[in-house]
Amino acid sequence: MKNLNLLIVEDNPKHMADLKIVLEQELPKWPIQMNTTWTTTLEDACYGLQRADIVMSDVFFPTGSGGREAPNGQNVAAEALAAGKPIVLVTSTYHHGDRTESIHEWCLENKVTLFDCYSLNRNAEAAEKPWKRALYGLLVVATAQEMGIGIEHVSSEVSACLPVSQKLAEEGFPSYKGEWTPYSFDFSQPE
Repeated sequence: MKNLNLLIVEDNPKHMADLKIVLEQELPKWPIQMNTTWTTTLEDACYGLQRADIVMSDVFFPTGSGGREAPNGQNVAAEALAAGKPIVLVTSTYHHGDRTESIHEWCLENKVTLFDCYSLNRNAEAAEKPWKRALYGLLVVATAQEMGIGIEHVSSEVSACLPVSQKLAEEGFPSYKGEWTPYSFDFSQPE
């Protein structure tokens, strides 16, 4: 795998700070260089997408500077898919919550992995996003795409993930779960 340009779309300063910590902890372990571009709006994300190799996007953020939050992650995902770029969406909401369920359905239909936060209160918002799971999930999606393997949902496609896990292990990537096995891709459990 070559060095990668990662586009990150996130408008919440606390979530940005959390992700920066994850990147500082995880990326030094990876055998590639990751260049990151940070954006906070749909306008900036569409511009940044031109230079990105892979994308990790929030679901709810403004269209332009000073705008109101909207489900613009779906727009970024559609643009990334059209450009053939691996993408994962990340949210602090629950995929069956009123605010996110339609996005979840769109993700299923369009084969985009959505990393969300489970809650007994389906409309609650979590204090933290699952950034580490999403980062490793994006690595899996990007590697699978590079290998020509279609993975719809990285947490459920164990047989499709076996060659991906072998390639990542051979290239020296650390595993989310400690070692590369087909079950390393069970991103359903919290960090």
